[in-house]
Amino acid sequence: MPLLSAKFFMPPPAAKALKRTALLDFLQQAHSKPLIILQAAAGFGKTTLLAHWLSELGTQEYATWLTLDPADADVGRFLTYWIYALRRLSPYTQAIGQQALEALAARQTHQPLDLENILASVCDELALPETQLTCLATEPPFATTPYQISNDTRPPPRYLVVLDDAQVIQAPALAACIEFLLQALPPNVTLILASRLPLPLPLGRLAARQAVAILDESALAFTETEIQQLAQAQAGCVYRSEILTEIAQKTAGWPAAVALLFQAQAHMHAQDQTQPISTDEVTSAESIRHLLAHPPEVLVDFLLQDIFAHLPEDLQHFIWLLTHFDLFCADLLDAVCRASHPPLPTGNAQRLQVLQQQGLWLVAQDAQGQWFKLHPLSQALLTHAQPAPTHWSQTQLCQFYQAASRWYASQAHMRAALEYALAAQDTQGVLYWVQQAYPSYLVTQDLARVLAWRLELPESIWETAIHLHILYTWALACAGQLDMSYAQVQKLLADAEIAPANAGQLGVIQAQIAQGRGDLATANQLALEAYHRLNPHLAVWQFAALSLLTENYTRLKRFKSARGYNRAAQALAHKTQQVELEQKALVDYIALELAKGHMQALDAPLAQGLALAQAYPQQARQASYGRLLVYQAYRKAGQGQLQSACVDLNQALPLLKRTRDLFSLAAYLLLADIEVCYQRPEQAFVHLSQAERLMHIWDVPSIYYLAWITVSKAQLWIDEGKYELAETWLLQIECALTDNTVKPPNYLDDLDERVRALRLRLAILQQKNQQVHTLLAQLTPMKSGVQGLASQLQQALFLWQQEDFTSAYAHLDFLLIQMQTQMHYWPLLNAEPQLVRMLEEYPKKRPAYTWLQQQAWLLEKWQHKKPTQTPKPSVAKVEPLSQREAKVLALAAQGLSNQAIAERLFISLHTVKTHMRHILRKLDARSRMQAVQKARVLGWFQ
Repeated sequence: MPLLSAKFFMPPPAAKALKRTALLDFLQQAHSKPLIILQAAAGFGKTTLLAHWLSELGTQEYATWLTLDPADADVGRFLTYWIYALRRLSPYTQAIGQQALEALAARQTHQPLDLENILASVCDELALPETQLTCLATEPPFATTPYQISNDTRPPPRYLVVLDDAQVIQAPALAACIEFLLQALPPNVTLILASRLPLPLPLGRLAARQAVAILDESALAFTETEIQQLAQAQAGCVYRSEILTEIAQKTAGWPAAVALLFQAQAHMHAQDQTQPISTDEVTSAESIRHLLAHPPEVLVDFLLQDIFAHLPEDLQHFIWLLTHFDLFCADLLDAVCRASHPPLPTGNAQRLQVLQQQGLWLVAQDAQGQWFKLHPLSQALLTHAQPAPTHWSQTQLCQFYQAASRWYASQAHMRAALEYALAAQDTQGVLYWVQQAYPSYLVTQDLARVLAWRLELPESIWETAIHLHILYTWALACAGQLDMSYAQVQKLLADAEIAPANAGQLGVIQAQIAQGRGDLATANQLALEAYHRLNPHLAVWQFAALSLLTENYTRLKRFKSARGYNRAAQALAHKTQQVELEQKALVDYIALELAKGHMQALDAPLAQGLALAQAYPQQARQASYGRLLVYQAYRKAGQGQLQSACVDLNQALPLLKRTRDLFSLAAYLLLADIEVCYQRPEQAFVHLSQAERLMHIWDVPSIYYLAWITVSKAQLWIDEGKYELAETWLLQIECALTDNTVKPPNYLDDLDERVRALRLRLAILQQKNQQVHTLLAQLTPMKSGVQGLASQLQQALFLWQQEDFTSAYAHLDFLLIQMQTQMHYWPLLNAEPQLVRMLEEYPKKRPAYTWLQQQAWLLEKWQHKKPTQTPKPSVAKVEPLSQREAKVLALAAQGLSNQAIAERLFISLHTVKTHMRHILRKLDARSRMQAVQKARVLGWFQ
């Protein structure tokens, strides 16, 4: 039989391949075992890892390589190649297995193989020392047994035999052959199998004997550290931890995918030399996210040709079927297959199990492993691939969706039943399920989905479904579309035939509108009236009223009333046994305790709320779960776990944005605050800009976000030394907050207290002592909330600078004891540099001294990042304006629009815009307002 020499080629280590030290150490420790298995899909680096390892073998270790192909499923052919591979182990094994080869050559095709007789001599020869093998090569085939050739007692060398592409070992005869080899091979031989599929070997028995070491996809997947190393090597990028986490999650650590993504990014960099990726962290993060959402063609081809094409045909059709479902389980898929015309094969539980074992295709969505979704990367790759080889008509797809709708209805999942009825274009089904499912949307607060119905549902349904109109009106109110929601309410109330129950629901919506406008007194009155008007069977709407009352009284700092309504909401949620309602009640309770300043009280409800999420699939988790993640991130950030907090926020944001929850703003604000702690103001401004852009896209009234974003910017301006700009905006916000008839929402901190804390910090930095004393007189004595503690810290620093050490340390005592009690260190994480010296001089006799010594990591962590001196206002030279530019800026300072300026100066609108661009560039400003403020600071307006 002619041999293909290419099958024995041992690939050298790739020049630019990442050297995976941890895995190489694992192989080195495991190479004394009889069997090593690397089992993972194509592209997980099995061959590359083995090539690296074998290139570093010791002097008494020999390796041989055999790449299998489908023809090697014939046991006779396999054994022939196996023996010739053994002959390539070392110069001393070139004549090994001669008797076995002769037996194989003499065997007729119809004759069964006698594995024991054929392989026994080969296995015996592998156990011989090198000197005996040398003699063996010179002896005739009919020599006496090898053991009689020499008395050499030296140990035999170690042999490593690699079978690459071992997934062909699926036939029972070949599997039996491998199993026999594992039993017969001497201890100095290790068999290494690199396979894309699970192997039919008795791994349980081998593992019990500690005779096997396995590297699967979870072990071969890139870690975040390895992703960072590869990014730096291939694309010149250094990513922050949250970007690395996102890459790892979306690629499942698949090495080939990660490498191809970075190669594509490097190619983009080569095409655009004007934006060096290696120095622009924001640009590189955006480009990699773009590639994750729109995979390069080479990655799509790799998935289809090297992985997908090697799957059995029935699994290929099954995967294409899965692309039509966001979330699935075996029972759902069986119901869909049975309803198809003609019916499709069932038994999908086994197919899901096979795909789950391969690791690349499915992501489990519950702890029980019943619900799955396609892995995001696989979904994206298949979506961008050519049309599926299985062409289902639109009629067949509608059959699939109708079957899914019926199945979900049988499981009492009315919301999912409605969604699949919509996909099936089943008008009658949609009309029925709207009435059944609308409470579920109210519970989960999926505003985006409800608002999208206005375009998706036919007018015939809108004309007949009053519940749909009410739910749509509620979604408008919660999404901040207050005027549109108010108009809808008035239109519905004008109907003389409206039922009392519907009127009660509209009362809750009116309360939501009043809350959105900041009129909390009216909102409370309307919510209370609506609650008493609603029937008990409308428990979801009753809960909405109680939740509104809890939020409003928390905002008014009437905590006793807020807690009473929250208890009633929790009891109602428990009575209805709705997980989402229980989560929302816990969210309200957490906000209440946060407003009180009870940071440690957040831990138990956070754990309880997040545990409730395990009751339903990850894909079905909605706004309340996203809010809980934000609160958890806030708690972690306060404890110094900033990276973990960023992970939670990046997980929460897609949930909140998907449901159009305005609490998305809180996530962006917290991300900006964390960037401030890391002293990355540019990234903080990026997060604030993203929040501002999102609010504009959603067309949200400015009361929801303008003050919050501006206060966060003011903190950054103070850090940059732009004191005048920060003070101007803080004063404007403080004046707006004194209007008790309009209350903007609180997200994480108390907005009033945050403004006061920043004003106090600013006055201390500007050395305006009289203003400092005035602000200190307005502070609530010894307040324990987060911003209250920040104010206490500023007061302690001021008194310490004034050498009033007794009062300073009294405030510092209170601050440190509260931090010790609440386990919340946020004020220390972003404190002034003078704090380090103040704490270093903290007397040993003070009550918090021992605890402070135990928290030295806080000072060490941030001290090296802090400037040694207080930042001074920016006095950098500014390029002077031309006379025309100065006139344009002066008119802009008067509030004139570009068109009005053009008319006043008798120039074109285009010329005005050009002058304004030059002004912004020269003053390093982002907007007209910033340019005007900076000009005032420079004294240009007299």
